[in-house]
Amino acid sequence: NGKQKDAAKYLDLKYSTMSEKIKKYNIKFFKNPIGD
Repeated sequence: NGKQKDAAKYLDLKYSTMSEKIKKYNIKFFKNPIGD
């Protein structure tokens, strides 16, 4: 997902590191967030 890659860059993390944390903490994403 491009937005996740942008978020990783903004947070100064590698995309793979962020993906691991998302899986570890069971973070859910919605395809159409409120206000989008």
